[in-house]
Amino acid sequence: MKLLNSIKTTAQLSGLGEHTIRKLVRTDPTFPHIKVGETVVKINYKAFSEWLEQVSKEGRSL
Repeated sequence: MKLLNSIKTTAQLSGLGEHTIRKLVRTDPTFPHIKVGETVVKINYKAFSEWLEQVSKEGRSL
């Protein structure tokens, strides 16, 4: 698996929708992502998995 994934790939791997991930990028400052240039967003899947586990433990809604 690549270290950084696109929103589309992250959605496919996680089972979350692309729209949900895009919303998290825009609205949740704790969501692990980086911007490459002005428009490209990449997600470190390991950090994302850890973040998702923490969110689940906290009982937060996405």
